[in-house]
Amino acid sequence: MQKSLMIVALTLFTIMPTFANSWQSRSTCQKRVSFFGLLTVYSGSVTWYEYDNFGNATGNSYTTQCTADGNWDWIW
Repeated sequence: MQKSLMIVALTLFTIMPTFANSWQSRSTCQKRVSFFGLLTVYSGSVTWYEYDNFGNATGNSYTTQCTADGNWDWIW
């Protein structure tokens, strides 16, 4: 009995989607200015859209800056 329940459970896990929803991004980031190769200034943003396991849009999204610390980045 326990062995058959384990087989049924494993079968259900392989049939049903087991991975989390995926995120896809659309970027409008562009490099605007570079000061002597040390500091680069970007403009734009990255928008992330969530899709379910079947590729359908869920309607959830969020927007971030082009770089983690704003729209500029040091070379080092």
